[in-house]
Amino acid sequence: MVSGIVILLMTPLVVYGWIALTADRDARMDAALARNQATAQLLGMLFDRQCEAISSTLTQYGRRLRIVDAFRRRDGGAVNPTIQELKATLPDLDFVVAYDVNGEPFAGNLSTRLAPRHLKHSAWAQHLIGHGAGPSVRTARTADGSALVLWSPVRDNAIVGSLVAGISSQRIDSWLSRVVFGDGTVYVVDEEGHTIAGTCSPLAKNLPLEGYPPLQYAFMSQNGALSTQSPDSLEDHLVAYSLAKTPHCAILVTQPMEAAFATTNFFAMRLSVLFLPVFALVVTGALSRLRTTRRLEEMAGQLEEQNVKLRLADRAKSDFLAQVSHDLRTPLAAMRVSLSGLIDDEDAWDEQHARQSLNVVNGEVDQLTARVQGLLEMARLEAGVGGAEREPADLTDVVASAVERMEPLLRGRRIDESFPDEPMMVECDHGQIEKVMMNLLENAVKYSPGGTTIHLRGETRGGDALVTVCDEGAGFAQGDEERVFEKFYRGERTRAVRGTGLGLSICRAIIEGHGGHIGARPCTAEAGGAEFWFTLPLLTLPEEKTQETKHE
Repeated sequence: MVSGIVILLMTPLVVYGWIALTADRDARMDAALARNQATAQLLGMLFDRQCEAISSTLTQYGRRLRIVDAFRRRDGGAVNPTIQELKATLPDLDFVVAYDVNGEPFAGNLSTRLAPRHLKHSAWAQHLIGHGAGPSVRTARTADGSALVLWSPVRDNAIVGSLVAGISSQRIDSWLSRVVFGDGTVYVVDEEGHTIAGTCSPLAKNLPLEGYPPLQYAFMSQNGALSTQSPDSLEDHLVAYSLAKTPHCAILVTQPMEAAFATTNFFAMRLSVLFLPVFALVVTGALSRLRTTRRLEEMAGQLEEQNVKLRLADRAKSDFLAQVSHDLRTPLAAMRVSLSGLIDDEDAWDEQHARQSLNVVNGEVDQLTARVQGLLEMARLEAGVGGAEREPADLTDVVASAVERMEPLLRGRRIDESFPDEPMMVECDHGQIEKVMMNLLENAVKYSPGGTTIHLRGETRGGDALVTVCDEGAGFAQGDEERVFEKFYRGERTRAVRGTGLGLSICRAIIEGHGGHIGARPCTAEAGGAEFWFTLPLLTLPEEKTQETKHE
């Protein structure tokens, strides 16, 4: 029922929109064609009037008696001032050359290559002169480019010479560039289909247009506009054409079809907004059903995710309790055996045996204390209780402090240190980073033979400070690079050495809490072993301090 009503509402709106867009498109095409045609006709009229004005001025100068006498005498010195006056009167002229009755140039811009070297030896010059009755204008193509060339005889009763003036294609281009009509392009084309000037690209000027329909219509003295391909591409353009009769060249004005219909396309976009409420009615019901279904699916997914997390947490709790109970059971059992022997009245213990048992108990108590302290430290770090008190510190000094505190444990070991001379300033909790170094040094001592060397390295890489601790022990199995940082994990090669299994986990929690990274890899030294490294971000000085340091 709802769908039928929606279809009945949408049908007349779609039909109306289609009719409105079609009518608007046709109207805009007609308007664009008319505008381009008017532009082409206006440019043709301007060319005609400009050429007529120049021809009239040349004719007037060519009939002055002193100019006629100078031409008879072939006196270039007398003609040149008149030519300069002529160019000042007509600033659009690029050159003016005076030729004698035999067609030889003798005054004016003799260095220009746009003018012919000899009138009788130039086919286009002969075409200009025609029957010699009056001034003439034509387009010409020479070695230096194209030009609009004007010829006028110098005469009284008979022709005594010629004045030839020209306007370069570059100057005509500057005229055309002042005609602004959106995205249109202008071409000025001669009878042979060569583009003399225009606002088109240099590449388009070299395209032959002979046989181009609008060009043929223009040279048939027609004015009009049509939709066809652009002269320099296969895209649809609106092309207007007109003929400048005095220079006898065609004026083509082209405009991309998309530019002409830009407003119509904008109207179509705005019209589509009117359909949004109608479309909303169609999709509201479906969206409501989809939202309900998705909500139920999301809730089911969230419940399943929570169940998975609960199962993982329960398993982790069970594994944790089993690991803790196992780690605590071993020292408790040893303590119980030692203490039970001491309190048994039937056994006679001398002082040496009693001391040995008490030493065992004392060692196991230390082991239990270390485990409990490790568990408490790990829990505190994971819970974020008692945040680190960070302050600027030289990481080299922190490492040196840790080595000094571990001196009793490091006796008999050679420490190979290499740190840069400049400070490695970081912002850290001195005590926590020192604890990390002490844990890494303790591991290096535990898992390497006595008397071997422990290698300490410090350097800066990019924006981080890097510290490495490398021993010469058995190392760890391949693939254990990440597992050694798990709580209670003991590798196959290290199970023979007693430990809490929490030291490296605590190190990772501290370093990552400081925004750094920690890892392990096989040592690169020939003696083998394991290499543990960590990075901390270098301390960045405030901008003011940095500038003061640079000035100093």
